[in-house]
Amino acid sequence: MIRKDGKNFAIVSDSRGNVRWLPVGHRFKDAEITTITDKAVTFHQWEINTTNRSIFRTITKTFKREEGKR
Repeated sequence: MIRKDGKNFAIVSDSRGNVRWLPVGHRFKDAEITTITDKAVTFHQWEINTTNRSIFRTITKTFKREEGKR
């Protein structure tokens, strides 16, 4: 997580090694980032084959610490 201009961003890398800063509200094909704290990022994920986004599950992923930092 990084904080810039009063906004929190999740720093993520994909399977190809690309790194991006993603804000709250960023939408994926089947999910949206709803919360970013210093400890975790929370998503709402819905069924990929539906347009009904009112039915979702909440997923929280905790951030991994960088190697060698305490």
